[in-house]
Amino acid sequence: MKVLSFLATCGLLALTLPRADAVSGKGKPGYCNNNDDCTKKAKDYTCVSVQTTRDKVEFVKQCLPTASGTPVCTGINPGLCPSFSTTWGEEFRQISSVCAYIYPEDKKSKCVEPGSNSTKGVIECLFINDPEAEKQVGVIYGCVDFDGSRLLFQKNSKSDKLAAQFNYTDIIDESCVNPKNPKGASFVCSSQGTCGPKVGGQMEYECKCNVGFSGTYCEKIEDNKCYHDGVCGGGSCDLEKQQCTDCPAGTKGNKCAECDPTYATPCNGHGKCVASSGDSTLGVANSESGSGSSAKTTPAPADSSAEGSAEVEAEAGAGEVHAASGSSAAASGSSATASSGSAASNTTRFLATSAYQCKCDDGYSDFHCNVKIAKSKKSGSSSTDSSIVTPEPSSASVLSVSISAAALTLAAALTL
Repeated sequence: MKVLSFLATCGLLALTLPRADAVSGKGKPGYCNNNDDCTKKAKDYTCVSVQTTRDKVEFVKQCLPTASGTPVCTGINPGLCPSFSTTWGEEFRQISSVCAYIYPEDKKSKCVEPGSNSTKGVIECLFINDPEAEKQVGVIYGCVDFDGSRLLFQKNSKSDKLAAQFNYTDIIDESCVNPKNPKGASFVCSSQGTCGPKVGGQMEYECKCNVGFSGTYCEKIEDNKCYHDGVCGGGSCDLEKQQCTDCPAGTKGNKCAECDPTYATPCNGHGKCVASSGDSTLGVANSESGSGSSAKTTPAPADSSAEGSAEVEAEAGAGEVHAASGSSAAASGSSATASSGSAASNTTRFLATSAYQCKCDDGYSDFHCNVKIAKSKKSGSSSTDSSIVTPEPSSASVLSVSISAAALTLAAALTL
């Protein structure tokens, strides 16, 4: 019995020890612990968390606006989820937010229909048909991370099983993952939007873009406006002015998305800062794309006031977006209308007179090539797929194995 007690203690110790290699969101731009943290920074903001089981991140919360015209993904309302800019670090930049059905975590509260007169001990829920149980269940919307193969709920949890029943992976892949993503990457909505339902209570999904972004996959930069730090390619978001400011050295332009060719180490040493000539897209020009990217340059109109300027039309890759030159807005009428399945759905036009963009090395992505592509195994892939990498065990996992091994050794000694 003593041996069993000791083993149980070791097991609990391994489970409760903090993950030594995890990066905390605490202290990051826009981080919040609760709603009060957000209202101190600006009015009409609320604290929203993202569920994830990634080994290397914890405390994934961010302040989001509630009066921006797009609702936040919470309760019975689908809407926006947090996005994480480069200022949060590479680990958080890998997160892809999806607004999905989840079971309420407060088990003491009862699900009721929206508009119910009951207020105490209840949660307003959506009632949906459980595909397997053939009954209705009460759910709410919540923000969940997607790694390219599954929503990152705790495995075998009720929400995880529900996600599998509704076939979320295929829905996300078909609706929100740009086919021009770098090979093996799983960026959702170019990491500048949320994959969410078009209408609450339905399973037809689309990209809901952060402010200042547009396009089928939120791949186009429209202006320098921001409502939270996650939309700025560098620097921070001035919540009062609603503008991206304080671009880091080596970056400039709308959303700090352009690179500075005069900087000593542009593109974080993982790419080249080149003139925006229409033959590449930010971050994926040198990366092997799933369907191959193409681009073309259209001569500028004869009455163009900028001598030597060219109207650039380039197909965009997910996770990488085009920047208008300097901090000026794109020319009037420059935004192409996105239509599903059309060749123009991933294109945009800008008068590019002086814009520079990063041309990333293979395996790197984002505005300034500072994100190493996390290639994940898709369901049905073979173990020899070249796009798959074997993740290293986290420190907590190694520690757990070490404690278990030590416990077994001690147990053997005690029985002698």
